[in-house]
Amino acid sequence: MDSNDRLELEDFPPDIHRYPYKGRDDFLRIYESFLPNGPEYFLMTNVDKDSFERDFVNTDEGLFIRAWNEYCFSTKSLLIRMPPCEFHASAVGSFTGEVLMATRELGPKYRLVVYGEREINIGGRSLAVDGGFVPKSDSNRRVPTVVFEVSLSESGTHMQRKVNFWLTQSNGLIQAVVFIRLRREWQVVLQRWDISNGAPAMEQETIIEKIYGRKRSDPSTVQVTNAPFIIPFNKLYLRDPLPNSRERDIHLSQESLELMFTDIWR
Repeated sequence: MDSNDRLELEDFPPDIHRYPYKGRDDFLRIYESFLPNGPEYFLMTNVDKDSFERDFVNTDEGLFIRAWNEYCFSTKSLLIRMPPCEFHASAVGSFTGEVLMATRELGPKYRLVVYGEREINIGGRSLAVDGGFVPKSDSNRRVPTVVFEVSLSESGTHMQRKVNFWLTQSNGLIQAVVFIRLRREWQVVLQRWDISNGAPAMEQETIIEKIYGRKRSDPSTVQVTNAPFIIPFNKLYLRDPLPNSRERDIHLSQESLELMFTDIWR
């Protein structure tokens, strides 16, 4: 195991549940024991490549296909993600809808293909993402130009490792990563990461949250910090916008962000 693999395993929270893989029946027993209110993640160890591909990739059983979030071939470790809650699904759908709505303003030729939840295989690792976008004119690409993921409980270290994986290991195929962090105290944090000066960097963070009055009778309000949330045109379409044209960066306005917040926490 090289230093990178050791670091990847250390990035998981120390209290994450770990179980040696003993086959599908034993996995189902563990998986079902976490339902309905268990931790978002647990780790299966000693999952060899043949078992991973047979039991979790090349299978007709949807539960196994959807259950895993990340697989490392060298450490034989498989990160399992429990079924997303309703807030997770709402965030995926709402963010996708707002991005598509914003790109429609550019015109029909700028339409996007939405990549739903899927695995991305890069550099000896398989990682599942919640979604992504690619220009319709380049829809044969095997990976999106921009990927996004929704998280309720991931540590900052684990998120950073995913950013590094997508932006550095993809050799430029993935141009930007958007993390949507849901915090249970009625807050949504959007972060956009891309390559700056040769290294991954968070280029924007936008916070949407519910603010309560000092008295119980005071109405609550939705506050947005650092709007609009921007996806650069060149990251999405892989070229700079033409001068004197309708081409521009994709802006999620304050109104769009407020609508997204309401969709998630309704």
